[in-house]
Amino acid sequence: MLPTSLKYFLQVAKTGSVNGASERLHVASSAISRQISALEAKLNVQLFERCSTGMVLTNAGQKLADYAHRAILDADEVIGQLNDMRPDYHGRISVAASDGLANVLLSEAIYLYRQHNTAVEFEVIVVAPLEVARMVREGEVDVGIFFGLAKMPPVHIIKRFNTQTVVLMHPEHALASHDSLTMKDIEPHPVAIMDSSTSLRKIIDMRCAAEGVVLNIAMTSSHAGGLMHFTRLNGGITFCALISGLTWVRDGFLKAVPFEEDKSMDRSIIAITMADRQLPDRVQSFIDSLGSILPERI
Repeated sequence: MLPTSLKYFLQVAKTGSVNGASERLHVASSAISRQISALEAKLNVQLFERCSTGMVLTNAGQKLADYAHRAILDADEVIGQLNDMRPDYHGRISVAASDGLANVLLSEAIYLYRQHNTAVEFEVIVVAPLEVARMVREGEVDVGIFFGLAKMPPVHIIKRFNTQTVVLMHPEHALASHDSLTMKDIEPHPVAIMDSSTSLRKIIDMRCAAEGVVLNIAMTSSHAGGLMHFTRLNGGITFCALISGLTWVRDGFLKAVPFEEDKSMDRSIIAITMADRQLPDRVQSFIDSLGSILPERI
């Protein structure tokens, strides 16, 4: 339902080159170049900077891209409303999330939502925080939820909640009897830790550098569930937002110990949608449900 010129424009923006768009669309590069040139002439603005590294959106180009992404979602919603008239149609909500939040919080939120909305189908995509924000901005998903970033792209923040960071360990670990911990307490013990792409790893590295602590790293992973299972086997201790390890702690498999009187390890959980998008009713109702669940779980 989008004009051909805008479809071609979005693919060039996404791939960063006319040739990249040509390969994805199976359309001749010359045809794509003509459409982009015609679009720029019609709008009387330059949409791309032609650089040695590829095609980069200008400010005007970014505004058009944001509009086009919203237009695609609006068109999808119209089609969805038409499909709602079919008795066999099931509504759909797509969510991009950080690994630590997809493990427990998001699964629980979807379960609770579907108790009253059984026809809605969910798609959950687990990616890094920056990718969550990009997917929301470009309309690839309806909702994003992740641990906060220092620099946010232009998206609409629905909810923001602070969450406590804790140290997780086997209940029989030597540190399990402590009421609180410092990095110095942790230093002698093997740790299972998230990779450097995560916000918590960056905080931990800065904290260790400030305190002159060198962690005894036994395992590094981008998968929170794997870190927690390694910890459950008593292979080491790990760090996470309490909400991410809630099920393991609640079931008695792991013990959670907070950091000693220090909020510097805490982070924000942020839920986002595309800026200026009119949300479908089912997406808005899920966001409302998520907003009521988060404070209770945190």
